[in-house]
Amino acid sequence: MTKITVYGSHSCNSSKKAIKWFKDHNIQIDTHFINRQPITREELIKFISMSEDVYDIISPRSKLYKELSKTYNMNELSLNQLISLAIKHPSIVRKPIIFDGKQVLVGFNEDAIRAFIPRCKRTLMIHPN
Repeated sequence: MTKITVYGSHSCNSSKKAIKWFKDHNIQIDTHFINRQPITREELIKFISMSEDVYDIISPRSKLYKELSKTYNMNELSLNQLISLAIKHPSIVRKPIIFDGKQVLVGFNEDAIRAFIPRCKRTLMIHPN
């Protein structure tokens, strides 16, 4: 079975919803709370490379991002500089990030999260007998 990891935060409602959704569907997950266990540069690079835009992963609406914008010209930072800021300040990373090695989902979306239901369980849901 594919290992699913939810990168989130204890204080993030979307992270809580995602974790609860997996529990409700009896799908085993690993949780990685990025405020306690920092996300790695390699993980961020992987998630960004699997996304359409860096701002799928980095949240310009976060309070800290806005605060950092007073010190840094965020639009002129290189990707490496932005990743370094995200590692140093994990609260600018959108949460949750759900990853199974093949696909990444950022945020909680009840329709999109269904893609993480293992094929055998999806088949049982469609054809219960």
